[in-house]
Amino acid sequence: MKNLFDFLVDFLDLHFEGEEIQMEATRYPDLKKHKAFYDRLRIRVHTLVEDFHKDPEGAEAKVVALVQDWLDQPIGGKDKKKAKHFLECVSQAFTPRF
Repeated sequence: MKNLFDFLVDFLDLHFEGEEIQMEATRYPDLKKHKAFYDRLRIRVHTLVEDFHKDPEGAEAKVVALVQDWLDQPIGGKDKKKAKHFLECVSQAFTPRF
């Protein structure tokens, strides 16, 4: 479980940070909403890590619930919308804001 938590935290931080940079650079219209979703998920994962340190066996069910909730979210639609936005920016020779 410790390895799973370490991987999950590292993955989320790296993945979300990269996407947030892309969304800011391309002026993604739903940036605030999407970032709020990421922030809630980060908080939930960090809370799970704390719970794991207090009660390792009890945390396993919470991890399963987190993954199920995450997969139940309309993430595919959100990701498709972002991908479409990013592709439109590339096709229009968009100049990122750095």
